[in-house]
Amino acid sequence: MGTLSKLRRLVLRDKVSIRQASRALGVARNTATRWLQEPEVVEPRYPTRRPLPGVLDAFKEQLSTWLKADSYRNKRKLPRSLKTLLKQRQSVEPIIGHMKSDGLLDKNWHKGALGDAMHAVLCGVGHNLRMILRCLRELYCAWMKLMALALMAVSGIDWQAERSRTASRKTSY
Repeated sequence: MGTLSKLRRLVLRDKVSIRQASRALGVARNTATRWLQEPEVVEPRYPTRRPLPGVLDAFKEQLSTWLKADSYRNKRKLPRSLKTLLKQRQSVEPIIGHMKSDGLLDKNWHKGALGDAMHAVLCGVGHNLRMILRCLRELYCAWMKLMALALMAVSGIDWQAERSRTASRKTSY
């Protein structure tokens, strides 16, 4: 009797529309209208359903024996397929952590599911670009060192002596 009396109170006393009251109570609008048109407050009675046979009822004994046998098995060992999936996930976790902190994966400014998908893809692209730029920076630094060494060799400067002299200047302060 709770739902029907709440519906009547909302619509008749509080002057809430039937649509809003039915949405608030989780009742269909047609059902709410039909309940309100009845002169007496009578809670509807629905017939009790008899239990229907389940799909797995034929296999109930076999499933219970399997479950009982499985309860004695060692739970610490994982199947090989689950181990490989777990290793794959563990290898990806640090990358996702860096994408969240460095690539601003946690802040999504786009709207909806499409925006979420676009944001994740763009964060992955940004992460890949940062990795490429880091490799290019290392390559450029190595190339510059080689060019400096080649220039010193051509000009006849001993690079080891030059290096020790600059190191001694830094420590003399």
